[in-house]
Amino acid sequence: MIITINENNNIMYFFGVDVSKDTLDFCKAGQKKVKKAANEPAGWQQLADAVTPDSWVVMEATGPYFLGLAIFLTDRDIKVSVVNPLMIKNYCKAKMSRVKTDQVDARLIADYALKMHADLQVWKPRPVNTRSIRQLNTVREMLLKQINQVENQNHAFSLDEQACEAALRINNQSLTFMRDSLKKVERKLDELAKEEYGDLIKRISTIPGVGRATAILLCVLTDGFTRFESHQQLSTYIGIAPSPYQSGTSVKGKGHISKMGAGYVRKQLYMCAYSASRYNPACGNLYKRLRSKGKPHKVAQIAVAHKLVRQVFEVAMTNSVYDEKKALAA
Repeated sequence: MIITINENNNIMYFFGVDVSKDTLDFCKAGQKKVKKAANEPAGWQQLADAVTPDSWVVMEATGPYFLGLAIFLTDRDIKVSVVNPLMIKNYCKAKMSRVKTDQVDARLIADYALKMHADLQVWKPRPVNTRSIRQLNTVREMLLKQINQVENQNHAFSLDEQACEAALRINNQSLTFMRDSLKKVERKLDELAKEEYGDLIKRISTIPGVGRATAILLCVLTDGFTRFESHQQLSTYIGIAPSPYQSGTSVKGKGHISKMGAGYVRKQLYMCAYSASRYNPACGNLYKRLRSKGKPHKVAQIAVAHKLVRQVFEVAMTNSVYDEKKALAA
């Protein structure tokens, strides 16, 4: 078993936790025994009782299911890390593990924590306002998707001369309710975002092509631009960074974007790119230059979206507003 020493010269113990909707499976790195507990306060306490003061608990970011446990442990001064599930998946592939159960996953996470502890970051809960904004934004995205689905269904029904009137009536009632709900969500979202990121949203919105809704979305995604150290990191997280595919001299695949990050943010930035290509001089010049070189429209638009992220990051991190001359020179 590998022994890790912390800054106080004490031995660090790593625990891996596989979190699901109803249960927790957890174990200490280097041990085979896996314990199970309910994913609720009593189960969280069971895990807290099992760890020592010099312990580091690692879990995956499994939707909303990890949040209660992570906050509970952090409030008790237990060190916590929440890692991207993709990291664990890749680690599992590297170990060529073919078995997947909750118990195996708990051991795997514990082993990952032990071997990769130098790369772990201590998790801290977001402020209440920030969590509310993120949840409201999730509801907003859900409502937009549902409204679009019902509108498409209504359109399909309208092509049928003998469409069921009851079905159309129910759909229209649902649309009225969802549109009203969307207005309420957006009002509350705007209110909280203004309170949390007011000045930052104003400054980002000075960039041609970036509207207030996108500015709010990016502030929420980045926790006020505190989660990323560079625009490249942010672009990679969103999923608009190019991913070359090359090996040696013989393998030269077609490059593409990663699409690993937040799809709804990527979609929003694509929409912004259309406007930026027309009204943002630096983005417009980039689009024209790429098109003149024979690049497809979609490739040029992705490049514009990437440039917008760079401009947004610059404005956010320098506490400034959009400067056209500076943007053209960049």
